[in-house]
Amino acid sequence: MKGGRHVERLEKVEKENRITYEVIFKALYIQCHTYKTPKEEIKMAINSKEKGKRGEREFALLCRRKGFTNARRGQQYSGIEGRDVVGLDGIHIEVKRVERLNISRAIKQATNECDKGEIPIVAHRKNNEDWKITMLAEDWFELYKKWRG
Repeated sequence: MKGGRHVERLEKVEKENRITYEVIFKALYIQCHTYKTPKEEIKMAINSKEKGKRGEREFALLCRRKGFTNARRGQQYSGIEGRDVVGLDGIHIEVKRVERLNISRAIKQATNECDKGEIPIVAHRKNNEDWKITMLAEDWFELYKKWRG
């Protein structure tokens, strides 16, 4: 009788383990076929960071060409002047140079990082497209009222 219970218990544990291994195997299989290797992820992160820097320099150049001669890429190291582009007084510029932009997250980032009295904007562009500016409607209405006089 004791041997029978012991065998049943072993069979139950074996079945549970088999199910657990199947779940783990499926998860690993999906992960291997969904994600890039660590080397590819590092390369992708570096390329993404470089693309961001290029986008910031590109947008600063656009600002200078439009007459804002003080515009330049912010110095983003050691936590000093952590802004993407500086030189447009009263505007906090968050630059995004991506193909898929989460605009809500980007405008929230710009809003959270801007100083009191600054207007947060997101300057963004995809490959082979023109630059676009996104801002909160409330700020746009204020600018429009001032422009209209």
